[in-house]
Amino acid sequence: MTALTLYGYKLGVAGQIIDDVLDLTSNPEFLGKPVGSDLRAGVYTLPVIFALKESRDLQDVLRRGPDDETVDEAIRLILASHGVEMAQDAARTNIREATTALQNDRLREDVTAVLCAFAEEILTGACWRE
Repeated sequence: MTALTLYGYKLGVAGQIIDDVLDLTSNPEFLGKPVGSDLRAGVYTLPVIFALKESRDLQDVLRRGPDDETVDEAIRLILASHGVEMAQDAARTNIREATTALQNDRLREDVTAVLCAFAEEILTGACWRE
């Protein structure tokens, strides 16, 4: 796999994780859709999977089905767990792996700098406002 291919793949994975985190932590105005849309669709994203490992209560809530009440309760339980933080760590790891792949290749320095800055901006500019 070339450095640019690995960069793109890892950046895409990080972007999806960030989207999954925002679906639980943001607001409808920013997202352009209701918070918890993935849960409402029955989709268990990475933060949910991590939270499920910690919370038996979350398992029980999700078994009831995705109505407004259970989605709100599920989000509360997910945010009380380490699921979001673990997913954020996974996004950071993917960004780090993306930028490392570029630095280990023979790309022009200015190209590498721009691509690395873009990857970092995805974390700080669009995600959880670190």
